[in-house]
Amino acid sequence: MPSIADLGPLTPALVDELLRAPRTRHTVSHPCGTILAECSAVFEGQLVQFVEGLRNIEELQDGFRVQFGWSHVVLRQNGETYRVEEPDFNGDPYQGMRPDVTLTLLIAAWQAMVCRRVGAVGPDVTWEDDLVMAGDALGEDRVFMKREAPTESTPSLWYLGAVREAKARLQPSMVRGYQVWQRRPCLVTVLCLPPEYLCVFEGDKLHGIADPHNQEVWA
Repeated sequence: MPSIADLGPLTPALVDELLRAPRTRHTVSHPCGTILAECSAVFEGQLVQFVEGLRNIEELQDGFRVQFGWSHVVLRQNGETYRVEEPDFNGDPYQGMRPDVTLTLLIAAWQAMVCRRVGAVGPDVTWEDDLVMAGDALGEDRVFMKREAPTESTPSLWYLGAVREAKARLQPSMVRGYQVWQRRPCLVTVLCLPPEYLCVFEGDKLHGIADPHNQEVWA
């Protein structure tokens, strides 16, 4: 498979293309039955590793949930087969599931690549977690994201704003991780970074990342 960077920027068009691409599947045997998962053929190698890792589940149960970085997967039983499903991130992830793990593997691969290149890994942020957004930053072309350090009363939160309005006093609002994904998938790729990292995006392209010492570690 090509490297994740070879696929190009993480755009809505690329997501649609991957979801429509030819599929691959992998199964493993477990004392409780067979575990089955499918995804875009682009992620065949990652799928094998992912499904093999599910062998470690002590007891398979219908509805069993496994956290996997930003995403999670759920086992759905049909006879002796347990199919692996992911939330419907392009729809309502609280109510809908997809019988596929393409987006779970796509997001994990992108975040892993960002962490390797930068040389840093932060606490997990999931699709259910909140980000603080100034105005309607998701609709702006040039945006910045900064992860604030936690305090005694608040967890580490990502702040999202428009570069051209960085000094403006805009009304902040809370936005869930999956809502960011639905409008700007590329922004999810950096949510794995530690506090005090600053990221700048131009359109769907990650333009730069600065570490807590204001040193450029991406461009």
